[in-house]
Amino acid sequence: MPRRRVPRGRADIEAVRSPERLTWEAKGTTSSAGLDCDAAYGQLLWRMTDPAPGISYAVGVFPQVWKVILLGSK
Repeated sequence: MPRRRVPRGRADIEAVRSPERLTWEAKGTTSSAGLDCDAAYGQLLWRMTDPAPGISYAVGVFPQVWKVILLGSK
């Protein structure tokens, strides 16, 4: 089976309350909000390596970025 590449470093926020774990990627506001969100989703997907129950994943963005996420405009 091929090895999976996992991004270096850790998630922006990781909270653990046994047996639960929350992994969160946070992105700020930049001139390329759409690309930043795409990067956050990609980083989060690479971290989804543990199939155990009780693990949740989230992406956090500023309210101004919601338009980009919901409407898909970049």
